Amino acid sequence: MRRYRSWGTAPLLSTLLMVVLHSFALHSAAARTRESLLYCLPAETEPHGLIRCVIQVLDGYQQPTTNFDPSDFIVLARTSNATAVVTKSALVRGSDNATVVFTLSVSTAADVLIRVYLRENDVIGGNAGMGEVRGSGITVSVLSWPTSRLGPITCTAQSTGLALRSATICRAALYDKSNTPSVVHSADVLFSEASALGNFVFTSGIKELVFSFTAPPTAPALVGTFTLTVSLRGKDAHVNSDGAQAVQIPILYPGEVALSETTGLQCAAETRPITCFITASSAQGPVTFNATHFRLRVERSVGAVAAAADTLGRLTTNGSGAATRHWVDVTDTFSLSVTRSPLRPYVGVVSWEPKSEDSMYEARLRVFASTDGQEVGAASGDSAAVTGNAADVAGSPYSFMTGILPNAPSVTLRGCRESVIASGNTTVCFIDLANGVSGDTAFYAITTSHRKSSVSNLTYVAHDAVCACRSLWFTYHAPTALISPVDDYIEVSMYTDVVHSVSGMAIASNVPLRLDVLPVVSRSGHDTSTAPTDAVLVSVGILFYGSVLAVGGVLIVHRSRKASRIRRKRALKERAMMQAMDRRQGVPTPDAEILRDNPSALTETPAMTTTLDGAAAGHVFLVRGGVGPNTSGYDTIAMLGVGAGGAGGGGGSRSTSPPSVPAAVVSNVAALQDTFHSDSD
Repeated sequence: MRRYRSWGTAPLLSTLLMVVLHSFALHSAAARTRESLLYCLPAETEPHGLIRCVIQVLDGYQQPTTNFDPSDFIVLARTSNATAVVTKSALVRGSDNATVVFTLSVSTAADVLIRVYLRENDVIGGNAGMGEVRGSGITVSVLSWPTSRLGPITCTAQSTGLALRSATICRAALYDKSNTPSVVHSADVLFSEASALGNFVFTSGIKELVFSFTAPPTAPALVGTFTLTVSLRGKDAHVNSDGAQAVQIPILYPGEVALSETTGLQCAAETRPITCFITASSAQGPVTFNATHFRLRVERSVGAVAAAADTLGRLTTNGSGAATRHWVDVTDTFSLSVTRSPLRPYVGVVSWEPKSEDSMYEARLRVFASTDGQEVGAASGDSAAVTGNAADVAGSPYSFMTGILPNAPSVTLRGCRESVIASGNTTVCFIDLANGVSGDTAFYAITTSHRKSSVSNLTYVAHDAVCACRSLWFTYHAPTALISPVDDYIEVSMYTDVVHSVSGMAIASNVPLRLDVLPVVSRSGHDTSTAPTDAVLVSVGILFYGSVLAVGGVLIVHRSRKASRIRRKRALKERAMMQAMDRRQGVPTPDAEILRDNPSALTETPAMTTTLDGAAAGHVFLVRGGVGPNTSGYDTIAMLGVGAGGAGGGGGSRSTSPPSVPAAVVSNVAALQDTFHSDSD
């Protein structure tokens, strides 16, 4: 019976034992274990700086649990510096009840080793043990203070530049007297910028100085970089200049679209070409100048007349209905240059000059910018045809004259191609232009002193090769119908104001210019009014020279005939003398030719004539004429031979002895010379 009762209670005891074991297992799994995790911050701190540590309590399933007591954990801190004092706070539960928190602080520079242990109780055996939690053995560095030296400063925007209204982070290493890493407080650091621009914010001073710099909305025109300087203060609050460091950061400007309300236009009219400056700005401040964000146009002022309405487009009117000046787009007639200033990126430099300087008129420059921050579309047409989101910037439009008004020192009358000119002729004269004065011919007046001379065809020449300058050429017309030389003077004057007032006129240099004008002798076919006079003069000349020639010819013929007659008479006289000599000597000449009655014999070749009686008597006659074409210049001696028997001896022997009477020598050349040089001539 008793055995039966024992076996009946056995199942009940087994069930109760299983419940107890299950409850114990659940309680053991939910309790804190060495799976708990330790972490501490910061890893580096300053003396007396708090080191905050947290133990995240975990159970056997590595799940957070609240089944613990903070006293179950033991914290041990060990330093590398024996003189360092570690101060530890009590371990308390965290705000989430699943953590244990505590703090540490060290009095001087040292490395702190932090270990956390967990008490473990053996429920079955009743023995207590110690075990480190996970993460135990953390080392925290406590750096020295104060800092004696700064390392070089580096910033995130140092190489690229810092845009206005933007910030950059800068860092600098910290060292103590032993050249080991140190810490610095915000009160120990002095920040400054060379131009007192921007703001500094101290971020950290553990081992390295960390701070931020925020650029201002605007910057002075002459400032191109931010110069940041960091200095250290000593314990006596004096600045240690030896430990100062500086860094330069280029100033950049945002790339936003410029607005017409905040963008300005300024021009310098005293220079040529005219230069204008566009200061690009958004609602927050200056922005980088971008030429694509602007539209530029040059307009010319023209008079508003009825005819212009058809050719130039719509005319604007005032309240009374009267037409006002009209502005026409003439941008294509100018050479525009738009660039960004190398020293001021937010400034655009605009310069222009007319492609041709042969006219001067009033014009204006208009600069359009966006009104809503969106890019401006292209504008075309007259001044009213502007895109809806574009408007004139401040200072636009800018009015100007397209050229420089002439002035006396800049205009010189160089001269003319000929300084001596015949009346009625023309020559080209030159006016040199210097210092960029306009070549508009409407501003120049040229006059001459002679009332019959004139000038014409005043033309602008962009490049004169002679002077390598710009010049004006004009044609000078000399006076006509001059009877004596005259001096003509050319004067050049100019208008020095836009309205062409007489009071504003000036005289050019090198004036007046003198030209010598000479009269011209008229020729047939050129001046019909003097044709009769020319004919009379020619006739008189022909008669005069003709009479001279006629008289000369008559005199020559008369002289020739007279000379021939004298020669004939001389020859007859000489022949008569020879005949007379023959007769005195007793030589008969019955067959002798009577030359007196035969003049032609004088021109024939002389021949030897021998009469029968003369031959018998022994006489021979030889006569040379001097007028034939083959006659020698000298007369041959004519010898007269006489026989031995005398004049009447016939049949006797002949004698060859020369006669006692000398022979006669006659020279016709000598006779002619005497004749031509005689007084009878």
